[in-house]
Amino acid sequence: MAVSRHQPLYSRRTGFVHVFRLYSFIACLLWNLSLAGIWSPCPHAWAQSKPPGNVIPTDFTPSDQQLIFNVAIAMHNHPELYYYLCKDQKGREIVRPLKNASQNPGGKFSEKPPIAVLDIELNRFGALPQAKARKYLEDLCNEHNKRRAAGIVVAQGPAPYMVGGDGVPPGAYVPPDPKLMPKPPQPDPATKNKGQSAYAELAKVLSNDYALSGNDVVAKVLPEMMSTIEKNSSEPALQKAAHHLVTYDQKTNSLFDKAVQGRDQSLASAKAQLARAERGDYTHTETYEYYDEGAGRWVQKNVQVDDNPTVAYLSMGQMLMAQGTSNDMIRNRIERQKFIMLQKAKAASWKELLPAMADRFSGQVSSRPLVNVRFVPQEKPFDRLLLDNYWPTGFSEFFQGKYLARNVSGKELQHVTFAVDFHHFSTLPQPTTRHVYYIPRWKQGEEVELSTILFPDLVGTGKRYYVPKFPDGRGMNAAPNLELPDMCGVVKLTLTVWANEGKQNATSISIPERLQKIVPALIEGAEITLASSMYPFESTSATSKSSTTKPQSSTNGKDSDKKGTPKPPVSMEERAREMLSLYLEPLLTELPEGSPSAQRIRKILASPRDVREEIIKKRKTDLLAACSAGKRYLGNYSDRDYEIEMGLLFIECDAAGQAIRVELFDPEKPSQTRPWGGFISHDPQNNSEFLYLVPLDHATEPTAAARNGLQADPFSPDATSFMLSLTKTGGFDGKFEYRESFDTPRLSVREPSRPVRVKPAAGDKTQLTAATQRVKENPKWKLPKPRPIITTRGPANNPTNPGRSNPTTPKGRSR
Repeated sequence: MAVSRHQPLYSRRTGFVHVFRLYSFIACLLWNLSLAGIWSPCPHAWAQSKPPGNVIPTDFTPSDQQLIFNVAIAMHNHPELYYYLCKDQKGREIVRPLKNASQNPGGKFSEKPPIAVLDIELNRFGALPQAKARKYLEDLCNEHNKRRAAGIVVAQGPAPYMVGGDGVPPGAYVPPDPKLMPKPPQPDPATKNKGQSAYAELAKVLSNDYALSGNDVVAKVLPEMMSTIEKNSSEPALQKAAHHLVTYDQKTNSLFDKAVQGRDQSLASAKAQLARAERGDYTHTETYEYYDEGAGRWVQKNVQVDDNPTVAYLSMGQMLMAQGTSNDMIRNRIERQKFIMLQKAKAASWKELLPAMADRFSGQVSSRPLVNVRFVPQEKPFDRLLLDNYWPTGFSEFFQGKYLARNVSGKELQHVTFAVDFHHFSTLPQPTTRHVYYIPRWKQGEEVELSTILFPDLVGTGKRYYVPKFPDGRGMNAAPNLELPDMCGVVKLTLTVWANEGKQNATSISIPERLQKIVPALIEGAEITLASSMYPFESTSATSKSSTTKPQSSTNGKDSDKKGTPKPPVSMEERAREMLSLYLEPLLTELPEGSPSAQRIRKILASPRDVREEIIKKRKTDLLAACSAGKRYLGNYSDRDYEIEMGLLFIECDAAGQAIRVELFDPEKPSQTRPWGGFISHDPQNNSEFLYLVPLDHATEPTAAARNGLQADPFSPDATSFMLSLTKTGGFDGKFEYRESFDTPRLSVREPSRPVRVKPAAGDKTQLTAATQRVKENPKWKLPKPRPIITTRGPANNPTNPGRSNPTTPKGRSR
């Protein structure tokens, strides 16, 4: 299974295996850093040196023995910490573990979480320790801190235990047990020198996540090691690369605490505002001025305004939001934020490391490819509810595929560093982001699954990453096409490889599978945008003609140059061309010169007005053809949790589409019919045509067939109209509206309408003949006159008083 791209994998690993791998990695890192001269342990780093506390003296009281045992076991389990005998901010005597050495360890705890060991109170097991036990604790802490300052971060000797006898006095030497002491790891024989050894260990930390042989490989950043490299390394590139990770650690240490503090402050503020509102503090006086016709003068009147109900309502909402934000929710959000920051820090580190270090340790340029990357389509389930408010996040939640890198060199590669530049269609020909992977051993023919995260602008090429949003049928911005955002929109890769066995220069790899899906989606979106109301070419004709008059001189404003001459107005055609070229023009660098897609893109950018007129004309022609006599459609309308079948049969349609007759029928009961009629109307909101139908008879009762006992039925008296638009497949998609009656459930019905979807069906001459006969027998079924139809509801008119003060400001305080 591939690596989860939006959560560090190490947070999901538990158990002994994880601990063993982590400690082994730390030990190997320390050894290689020591070879590189970056970190130097003292002579006794791998042996035991004065470890008091291994055996607890029995001449102490039982409580003192328990206290010393707890301190000694903490030192054994966490030898990387410093331990100080001091007092906290409340004056309690404690033993305080700290990550860094400190001259003033007492008082308030100064370090940020996570806290490995909490303060150990001296009276934890009863009374304070006696004088000789306190002296033993002081010696115990001093000796441990000396070893820690010398660089010893491994446990010394066996774990502490309590036995009878005299014990071990402070400072005495205990010979180490060879079976219990860790063996120093041997350096990698494939490393050429100390510099490459240090580079290899740092590259493991900086590598993007990948999966090798079915195992996820996720590196963990070690802040202390990065800080050591930054301070002690003789290589400037290593120092700069480590600096970015040290900065990342400093920025992310307190994110969780700050978020929790902000949540608590919001809750406290809401409670305080609610209490003041209950006391009636939020009242103020407003002065109104009006003309008194009887007195013949302007009169001022003071009005007392009570904002307490409004403030109470807002405060309760703020309280509910704060109370509903748990620590787990905050932690998940912070982990996601930290992961994004880590990827950016790694990218910045590689910018420093690759130019200076990779070439130094690679072999000669290979005559044959070393690594190849291919795209593999893969269906992955996703939550479709995310599509309503989705915007590209960088985690590629909807990417239906994966990228596999394969060792094609014909031999095992050692210490492989390979950079993959991903080219999103919007930044072509420049790369959008870069992944860098480091693999110590890569067997012949072995495949590596790459990460699918895509955080743009990490390479710094200057090209803006852009995912267009196209208008939908309601004149609003629809959700992005799933073929466009994040890794889904990548159409090209550039691969560079460095290894001990050789180097592979930058190799361009096209992805035709993605290009064939992305290009049609972008052309279709451009045509929808061009034909929408975003670019009303017709309404700007008069403006463009009148703009030929000489404008008045001006010295201010953005549209003026330094001499005060206004810039010429930008035409609607130029605006359309500028917007569409953001995502259409880069595609020309990857498409063949004479391909139909390239020709269509050039035509759209060259003459957007002509293309718009062409699209609108074709839409009208297709809609008229879909409404011609004899056309038959079957589908359903959705009623809450049900989809009820329905059918439409077109009886007649004039050449202009202004006189259309339709018969509505029930496919399950063909005798159940109802006449509808209408015309083709224009929707100015999205500059498109739609079919508008109204009932021609006066129904007196709902459908006889069982329809879940609901009034929302196109056969019922409450049905008022159909609004249908032509779909890509030749069917109709829209809604039918009805008036709400008193027995219609109102709490569960937000709008008096139901969605309708019908698809083309085979014609039926017998049904058409019978429907035409029914029209002749009922001359009262008159068609409505064509008229403008409002398809969308405008925003509510909520007048506001600009002079109103902030209702959350208590009385008697300045605003």
